Amino acid sequence: MFWAFDVGDGSLFEIQHTGSKPPLTHLHVAFRVQSRTEVDSFYHAALQAGAKDNGAPGLRTEYAANYYACFVLDPDGYNIEAMINKPAT
Repeated sequence: MFWAFDVGDGSLFEIQHTGSKPPLTHLHVAFRVQSRTEVDSFYHAALQAGAKDNGAPGLRTEYAANYYACFVLDPDGYNIEAMINKPAT
């Protein structure tokens, strides 16, 4: 299952329910942010708050040429992503 919500200001909220096969968890939530700096800030704030690394900030060209994202696992093991799909400025 996959849900995507465009909140109207360029932000996107996504929820994806995946199978139980590793490395994905049962739930993946993605937030589209406005800059690569916001991806980096989200990642560091999440780790400081107790999340576990599931993919440091960086380009994910397997998704798209300018797809920049990070992934963390929250305390319940859910995969949380912050992403932007725009060229670096």
